[in-house]
Amino acid sequence: MSSIDRRSFLSLGGGAAALGLLPLAGCGGGGGDDEMPSVAVADAEAPMRASTSGPQFRAVARTHSLAITGTDGRLRRYGGVGKTQGKLNFPAGVVVINGLAYVLETGNHRVQVFDSSGASRKLIGEGELLYPNGIAAGLNEILVSDSGHSRIVGFSLDGRITRVLGAGALSAPRGLTVLGSNVLVADPGLRKVLLLGASGRVQGELGSGWVLPWDVATDGKYAYVADASRNEIAVVALSGRRIGSIPLNFAPANVAFRNGTVVATPQV
Repeated sequence: MSSIDRRSFLSLGGGAAALGLLPLAGCGGGGGDDEMPSVAVADAEAPMRASTSGPQFRAVARTHSLAITGTDGRLRRYGGVGKTQGKLNFPAGVVVINGLAYVLETGNHRVQVFDSSGASRKLIGEGELLYPNGIAAGLNEILVSDSGHSRIVGFSLDGRITRVLGAGALSAPRGLTVLGSNVLVADPGLRKVLLLGASGRVQGELGSGWVLPWDVATDGKYAYVADASRNEIAVVALSGRRIGSIPLNFAPANVAFRNGTVVATPQV
């Protein structure tokens, strides 16, 4: 454990902001592996996760709700604060698998599964998770950053625990993303961004000098790191070397990569 108190990273955060196209700073030029493509920071009010076809889903932490945009373009909101099934308590993220939304609830220490009509189908992780702060879709499983227990837990789509990663190696894991059979995880308790293998062992570190690495995303070539202490998204080669940054006018809490776009959201 570093000098940072792990409990300080279990508090809730979220929010959204919109920015236009931004340049990359500090990146090498002249071709080669480090030549960077143009990257846009998009309107973060857009759905954070969307199915490949059909409705789109977004977790809205401040209103404790799940926003679903149907194929007719109509936006509907479901949930509202509460502990009973169908209610939400600080939904911090969502992944969509087979048309179902797996919504991470930091406040209720669980994952709740909704269909496209807004009906709750099942609860996952109750009694197993403590202040979960990140969720990612794996192969026939979801992976959850179990921040309060300093680990990552894999669940099958029907809610069974499939594996536990990083136990004994992590402190307060938050954002995570799947990279092939491996997992990238941002851990502000350790002040590190780590690459974990399929068995959960640490394979390496990405970048250095992090203060509050809150989230990480990847396009398969680069990793994009949201360090909540800086007004930027850091760009790191998967070999581990930091090669540039995307300047922002806010300190990011979350970062995602979808449809060729980096999406960042600020702290509240």
